[in-house]
Amino acid sequence: MIEAIIAIKSPEWINKLTEKYYAHIRVLSCIPFAAGGVKDLIEISAPETSLKEAVEELKSSNKFQDVDVAQTGKTRALASISTNRCSMCQTLAGSESFLINASTKKNRIYWTLLTSRKKPLKKIMKILELNGFEVEIIKMAMIKGRKELTGRQEEIIRIALDKGYFDCPKKTSIRELSRMFGISKSTLSEVLRLGQKKIIKSYFKG
Repeated sequence: MIEAIIAIKSPEWINKLTEKYYAHIRVLSCIPFAAGGVKDLIEISAPETSLKEAVEELKSSNKFQDVDVAQTGKTRALASISTNRCSMCQTLAGSESFLINASTKKNRIYWTLLTSRKKPLKKIMKILELNGFEVEIIKMAMIKGRKELTGRQEEIIRIALDKGYFDCPKKTSIRELSRMFGISKSTLSEVLRLGQKKIIKSYFKG
């Protein structure tokens, strides 16, 4: 099997949620819907103080035919969104590749795909480009065993990185991050340490 990571310029509604509410979007599933439409199951992760507003923004969007949201935690929600106007999702739903992960960062959505051949991947790239999307291959390699971050670790480390926690000098503090996530400093520090340990181990094994 081939694992590929491709970066695509994010749709406007995703950019709005990530920039305005510090939300992190993951596409968990993508299936055909009605005639040429798609239904996506997404996970929204955002600071406790802004999750409710991000959900309301999603519900009020006129880009979707139907939006069904269930909050699953203080900083997480699941949403089922149906649309017949997302050519990016339609491309994925009609491909021969499996979507393993899809997450957002800095106006890009990163798809991690599994495919048995290079041909389906090339087809996805071509169709996306024909539909006007900016797309590039970040990685393509034979799949190997690996130890992944948990969803919570990935969410916290990603936002900490975006907010400048790992910069020198730091642009944000552990206190500010703990307030953002609504957890104690000690809990946040433990999540960061465990996540960084996995990343470092994975790097040296690679």
